[in-house]
Amino acid sequence: MKYLITFTNNNALKVVLDYGEYGLNNIQFEGHFTDVQKHWILSNTPPSLGDTPIEDYLTSSKIKITLVAQDLTFANFWNKYNHKHGSKPRAEKLWKAMSDADKMLALQKLKKYLFDLANSSVEQCHASTWLQQRRFEN
Repeated sequence: MKYLITFTNNNALKVVLDYGEYGLNNIQFEGHFTDVQKHWILSNTPPSLGDTPIEDYLTSSKIKITLVAQDLTFANFWNKYNHKHGSKPRAEKLWKAMSDADKMLALQKLKKYLFDLANSSVEQCHASTWLQQRRFEN
């Protein structure tokens, strides 16, 4: 299972926790963390989860924890984006250049973006534009 941790006061800071069958496989920090922030994450991240939700370990109003779908492929993004206009090869190149943390955030924010579009008169932009301009961070 992969979890994406974002910070409510800074979207540029992201942490990916990757848990496998035998516990924590990897921690990926993205952004400029202070030593205090890294220490807090490392000291509160359990080596394995068992039946205990991760939210019981990492408790803070300053973070948001999201269980992320394992499928971080471009095909998954393209199908969910559901706007087959613009340059697919360009969008794919941008997607492949993104970190896993950014891919997770993009897939997470895509649901809200599509919901907001359905309830407004704004047109959906091309996938390459959405990725290039990092609109998933808004």
